[in-house]
Amino acid sequence: MAEGSRQLSAVTQNRLPQGFILASLSLLAAAVYLPGGPVWDDHTLIGGRLASLDLSGLMTLWRAPVGGGEVGAGYYRPLALTVMALASRLGPVALHLLAASLHAGSSVLLGRLLAPRPAGMLAAVVFAVHPLASEVLGWSSALPDALAVHLGLWACLMAPRSLVVASLLGLAAGLCKETGLLFLPAAWLAGWGGARTLVGAAVAGGTVLGLRSAMGVGGGWSMSGKVALVPAAIAWPVGSLALPWPLTAVRDLHVVPTISVAVGLCVALVLAWGARRSRLAAAGAVLCLAAPVLALPPTLDGYLAAERYGYPALVGLAWWLAAVVPARLSTRPVLIGAAFVGVIVHMLTGPRWWTDRALFEAATASLPESSYAWHFRGLAEAAEGELTSAEESFGRAVTNGHPHPHDLRLRTRALVELGRADEALAWMEAHAGEPHDAEAIAWWARAAFEAGAVSRAAELLSLLRVKEGYDGPPWVPALAEAAAEHGSSP
Repeated sequence: MAEGSRQLSAVTQNRLPQGFILASLSLLAAAVYLPGGPVWDDHTLIGGRLASLDLSGLMTLWRAPVGGGEVGAGYYRPLALTVMALASRLGPVALHLLAASLHAGSSVLLGRLLAPRPAGMLAAVVFAVHPLASEVLGWSSALPDALAVHLGLWACLMAPRSLVVASLLGLAAGLCKETGLLFLPAAWLAGWGGARTLVGAAVAGGTVLGLRSAMGVGGGWSMSGKVALVPAAIAWPVGSLALPWPLTAVRDLHVVPTISVAVGLCVALVLAWGARRSRLAAAGAVLCLAAPVLALPPTLDGYLAAERYGYPALVGLAWWLAAVVPARLSTRPVLIGAAFVGVIVHMLTGPRWWTDRALFEAATASLPESSYAWHFRGLAEAAEGELTSAEESFGRAVTNGHPHPHDLRLRTRALVELGRADEALAWMEAHAGEPHDAEAIAWWARAAFEAGAVSRAAELLSLLRVKEGYDGPPWVPALAEAAAEHGSSP
């Protein structure tokens, strides 16, 4: 043990300060994400809502859930959204810089927490450069994850020193994201701060739960018929700690790779085995498993085991490694090798987060059988005016077998706008027995009208009649009038 400590000292203390090394590696890994613009939910959450909020608007973030609907009603992250709203005034680069700085700060905090351990530096390096952090670094809407982990680590650091400060930091972490509440209980399990840490965890957690109740937060997550997906929903993020492949924004539970589930189960067993070694190892193992478990409601509701859901588990991995890895492995070659591999993977895969098109083309390349990946790719292509590519993507989403509810309509619309009404009509008639909303029926009717099947168009339009006119897009009344005129002409 003494020899391992001397080797670690030679790597960190006699060369460069440990914190400087960890911060530099974190920022080096994060640098590739800085050129990225808004992607995915950034357009609606940040560009469409947060960036335009005035002072009174910022206050509403503290009085209500993030959004409407059953899912949005379950999110209450007022502190993180306030920070995002203010930082968004400076543009996407500011948000990326903030995420990079938080990640670097978390790496430094981990280094401080684990410094007494011979493998502490190695563990902190693994966190700093682990590819599973890519979504948090590349997607501005994932900033709550970075904030929750950073504040949670501060709470762990302060737990042995001040109950009040640790409780406030734990509360702040929980107001950024629910996973922020995991850190103080994990710190107590690790033996940091004793009973006062557990008291701080109770105060922070109770306050967050009280605020959620007072603000009417309680999402209607859809869990029906999804119990069979729970093992994969947990195993995939856990397995990604050891095998972060495939790296994809759309981690679709319908097509989870078998190897990812198998690796996840093996990693869980290894974590449990190592947990016998010390309280720190047990706390790390619990954190690795608790992070995806706490994320089960949104994971199962949307069928997406997102990369960001594994970000808090990276902290648990670092704790576990610091407790279990032998001192003889904490050498300069091992540290350099881990840092090199992690940074290179970020540099090679990071550009996928620069644009929607790149992000979802990478998603379909990683999981070509994922209907959701093709759905999002089609949306990105349609937004760029690439309707031919978009209709092919929406069609692939449907034929893969588990499409988004709008994919039938989206392909129909793309075909109609491309002037391929006959093909659009045939497509919808082939799927006539499936449920359709008003907008889908409207595009079906338009395809029929433009294909010359006026009587079929009129039949479909009659389904859209409501008391005060027509349901569906604003052009439906004009289409109905044209169909009526065409049908009445000799």
